[in-house]
Amino acid sequence: MSTRAPVRRRAAALAIAVVVGLLAAACRSEGPVSGTKVLVVGDSLTKLSSDTVMATLEGDGWQPDIEATGGTTITYWSTRIPFLVAISHPDVVVVELGTNDCSPSECPPIGPYIDEIMRGIPRSTPVLWLNVQVDNPLSAKRKYINFEIESAYARWPNLHLVDYAGRIDNHPEYHVADGLHLNDAGKQVLADLIRDSLAPFRPRGV
Repeated sequence: MSTRAPVRRRAAALAIAVVVGLLAAACRSEGPVSGTKVLVVGDSLTKLSSDTVMATLEGDGWQPDIEATGGTTITYWSTRIPFLVAISHPDVVVVELGTNDCSPSECPPIGPYIDEIMRGIPRSTPVLWLNVQVDNPLSAKRKYINFEIESAYARWPNLHLVDYAGRIDNHPEYHVADGLHLNDAGKQVLADLIRDSLAPFRPRGV
């Protein structure tokens, strides 16, 4: 067999991935949704910031439902988010997950679990997914998590990336001593980031 065949197959696969990404981007749109119900799902970062996030979003005219559990992962929520969406019918979903998916020794493949979550959400419902903080001892594995989230962005036209890492990395003034969890100032940064990310989807008249 010619050694050129595997090269051609890899090139074809790359070309297909690029085309899929371009098509998804072309189909992606931001605009007013029909209502103000927003489902916010997260781990301890959201759990410990829930009062601040709730007050900030309510003050901006949203009706937030915050579902957050410390230490949880994308894999943990892969069946739970579709269930929550099915019973609450949110107008927008916000996801803050990925921080806990990798241990120091291993990282599971999380792409299929992101896809499972996205399949359980109507394609007409915007999903705002926060990437994860990178500047910590697990930085290499956190980059993998962000890569998987960005890859899902190319597959799902209703998935919108929110740059939490860009807002929080290299800002020790937003963290408690562990460098990961948020102090009061950091909790407000998270809440403001979610609020600002929701702005393009605000219903008309709100």
